[in-house]
Amino acid sequence: MDVWVDGKYQPLDSPAVSARDRGFLHGEAVYEGVKITGRRPLFLEAHVTRLMESARAIGIEVAVDAAGLRPIMGRLLESFGGDDAMARLYWTRGPADGQAAALAWVEPLPPCSLPDTPPWRLVSHAELLVPYMPAVKHTSRLAHARARRQAREAGTDDALLVHADGWVLEGTASNVFFFEADTLHTPEKGCG
Repeated sequence: MDVWVDGKYQPLDSPAVSARDRGFLHGEAVYEGVKITGRRPLFLEAHVTRLMESARAIGIEVAVDAAGLRPIMGRLLESFGGDDAMARLYWTRGPADGQAAALAWVEPLPPCSLPDTPPWRLVSHAELLVPYMPAVKHTSRLAHARARRQAREAGTDDALLVHADGWVLEGTASNVFFFEADTLHTPEKGCG
């Protein structure tokens, strides 16, 4: 499998980001995960729009759009060798004296995305404080990692993050969707 780093393809497990990259050192990075089904990225334009909005909010320039990402994702999918996968898109601040770094790769779908997956056992997790800049999908996910670890230690598959007011926000590594009448909903962007 390959990773795309600043316009070049290289093996996925080779070092890709400078040790001086501020995304690595300080969490100054944004990301998106894009599900690919039948070799087609789902909602790619919406994901890239959110990636750009998140990057802009923390002052990172994203120099590619959805049309530019399609051939990159196609090549990564070829190196992956399958039709259904998850694409990971990351933009980091880059080194203090350099420009932003871009990374993209494709990996197997998480088990919860596969058909015939048994229902997950969940535990609510209300300890999480509303994160800094909740509308920005940034890489500072320490609270999510802690909640997921605690869920696993409690014998469950994941934690549902719950706002102090009791509103369900998201899972540690998943989104929450629900139907009300015939309308599909998800928690509002920026609520936590």
